[in-house]
Amino acid sequence: MSLFLGGKLHSLFFTTTNVYNDYAHAKAMEKIKKENPMAYNYMMEEQTHLWTRYKFDTDLKAPGNTINFVESFNEKIEKYRYKPIFTLLEAIIEKFMSTIVKRAEICQEWSGRVVPKIKSLLTKLELDNRCCK
Repeated sequence: MSLFLGGKLHSLFFTTTNVYNDYAHAKAMEKIKKENPMAYNYMMEEQTHLWTRYKFDTDLKAPGNTINFVESFNEKIEKYRYKPIFTLLEAIIEKFMSTIVKRAEICQEWSGRVVPKIKSLLTKLELDNRCCK
């Protein structure tokens, strides 16, 4: 008999694996316990540092679990994929060099030591957590 029957339990499992702190993990595990006590017991026996995000090394955490470089790369070289190898390589070099130059030009307009996207994220976190003690 499978421990993880049904879409609801599947969804709860992935919620549990993706939380960022102990409190959210405990809440998600309680929901699993209510849904399927056998699955809860099984998960509690496993080493949580191997399957739940909040226990991962902090250097490895990121807002997104998936970064699909290959799809992005294939999109960039799509019109050159069936060209001779040297033409393909030259196109790849040109694409990436132009991307680097464009990004460098954008960076010149930034002020401060933190990039704008991270600065806005930090500002939001600061506002969300201003009541923490």
